Amino acid sequence: MQFIVIFFTNLRFFNNSLQFIVIMDIKNERFKSVFDYLCQEKYVKDQKELSEKIGVGQNTMTNIMNGKTKVSDNTLRKLNAAFEHRFNMQYLRGESTVMLSENLYETEPTKAAEGIETYPQPPWAQLIKENEVLNRELRKSIAEVKRLTAALNNIILKLGQDTCTNNPKT
Repeated sequence: MQFIVIFFTNLRFFNNSLQFIVIMDIKNERFKSVFDYLCQEKYVKDQKELSEKIGVGQNTMTNIMNGKTKVSDNTLRKLNAAFEHRFNMQYLRGESTVMLSENLYETEPTKAAEGIETYPQPPWAQLIKENEVLNRELRKSIAEVKRLTAALNNIILKLGQDTCTNNPKT
């Protein structure tokens, strides 16, 4: 488990200099940074709206934000799913420094009834498949054009040689 250590120095408490360490689970910190991002980008306006979107209670949300409750992997998955998997799961777990997902659809497998892991399909999955088919067809067409171009060049060369042998320059 990874932790973030935050040092506060020279805090005034009853006129005495006080130094202490607050240790907070990195997942909670990442959760808070995602919340800040969502507020800044106007996806949510407050903790209450976020808690409703991801399906956790308001008290749980407050405790996560205050560091009293550690955020679970399940809550992180709900958070990511609620916002179309735009966040990097490794970031949310503290394993990466890149917040936003580099893939169009980054998710984790879910367990099917027989225990088989399956990945939910995003709405644009069909478009991606169709694009892959079109790209394969395009590559085949390009290969065919190259083959025909080479054949045509051979014919032109052959015609040029025949012309030279039939019409000597003298």
